[in-house]
Amino acid sequence: MMTLPFCVVADVDQTRYANIMQHGIDLPQLSETQKVLDTEESPVTEQRRRGALLVYEALRDDILWLRIEPGQAIDEVALARRFKTSRTPIREALLLLHGDWLVQFLPNRTSIVAPLTLNNAGEYFDSHLVLARMAVRAAALTGRADRGSMLSLHRKFEKAMSDGAWEQAFRTSLKLQRTLAGLTGNIFLNRYFTHSLDAGMRTKILFYFPKLDAGERTRACLLLEALIEAVISGDADAGDDAMTALVGHEIRVILRSLYPAFGDRMDLAVGGFST
Repeated sequence: MMTLPFCVVADVDQTRYANIMQHGIDLPQLSETQKVLDTEESPVTEQRRRGALLVYEALRDDILWLRIEPGQAIDEVALARRFKTSRTPIREALLLLHGDWLVQFLPNRTSIVAPLTLNNAGEYFDSHLVLARMAVRAAALTGRADRGSMLSLHRKFEKAMSDGAWEQAFRTSLKLQRTLAGLTGNIFLNRYFTHSLDAGMRTKILFYFPKLDAGERTRACLLLEALIEAVISGDADAGDDAMTALVGHEIRVILRSLYPAFGDRMDLAVGGFST
């Protein structure tokens, strides 16, 4: 039975709820006999489930932070050795990662890390901008922002930018924007915006943070500060403007980083040849 992509349910089995939230599907209800059988083998099943989730979380972090490169083949045997488990939790974790569009299964039964392509970049940035604007407006209107903690995050971001520590800057930026998502008080907006942030991580690691020049780093700090001040003061319109400007700034840097570094300036003229 198919359900809406995300739905609020009460008094349901935790695994069923996780499947609804993760994949937008409602698994068929178990028969009473199957429930008894599952209860009898629950220690093993629960242990395997926890193992699969641990593998999933570790691999997801590795993929998003490019410790495993896009397009790289996934060695299930090596992963089983790494996590000291059987291949069953590894395969279950890969299925979850496939649901996140981070792993692809090939016809020859092998799996690879999803390649990073630009075929849907425009669609991504359109959707991300809408979600980001909604998130900052909702966060500002709730009036729940803690000034001290948010300004502390901005100081860390500013210092990391000044030091050229782009990974620390990115981690701080993610933490701040995930904090905004939590401030909305809306589980759906929180879920979608957080997923959108994750979906853009690899692109920003490759084409945004390492490519920022001094002026662009300063600009990013100013825009983030304006965003924070707007949320703290409850000014949804100012927050919307700041978020739109920040996402636009990110897009412009990414596009610039894709432009040829030297190819358009090379003189490829060739003189005549004598025979």
